[in-house]
Amino acid sequence: MAERCGRSEVGGKPAGVVGAITPGTSRFHQIVAKMARPRAGCTFVLKPSEVAPLNALVLFDALKAVGLPPGVANLVLGTGPVVGRPSPAIPASTSCPSPVPSGRDRVAEVAART
Repeated sequence: MAERCGRSEVGGKPAGVVGAITPGTSRFHQIVAKMARPRAGCTFVLKPSEVAPLNALVLFDALKAVGLPPGVANLVLGTGPVVGRPSPAIPASTSCPSPVPSGRDRVAEVAART
């Protein structure tokens, strides 16, 4: 699965489950940008901010409406300490905002094990 980008050829291969934690300041396009990995065949898990989940809810409604198969993109709602801290323990790749303490601490913890 490769495509041309200028004079370069860019390819992707599945890396496993991709997890993303977004802050309350996330805009719709930032959530979509984090979902680029599933294009390479990865399952995607998104944990949006508990104070601003509306963009994620709208996006996931749209994904369901266009027929994305169940399990390809997954949405986890809840507070950071309850849902956000445990979520990066499984994914092969995790994307989170560094200023968020739970995200920063969990990425460091998981990275130390690999």
